[in-house]
Amino acid sequence: MTERLAYRVPEVCAMLGISRATLYRRVKTGEIAIHKLGSISFVKREGLEALLETLPSAEPMSLPILRREIGRDRQKQGETTGNTRPLKPLGK
Repeated sequence: MTERLAYRVPEVCAMLGISRATLYRRVKTGEIAIHKLGSISFVKREGLEALLETLPSAEPMSLPILRREIGRDRQKQGETTGNTRPLKPLGK
């Protein structure tokens, strides 16, 4: 199976998890190049790969922040901690 050479705008937005407006803002700043073939707009695979190479890597969350986020998720779901008391909402 051969790799695709280009992707249409909605596909690029879905792959990157960004809105159409964000994609076009990145086009305007020169981060992404859009090409046209008649009325079809597309982004070349090489352009996407180049964009991904320029992005900084995400820093992992520190353990205290991660524990706090897990605690908030449990509160939202109404789970309990290791004891039998339910978690109290933060700030109350």
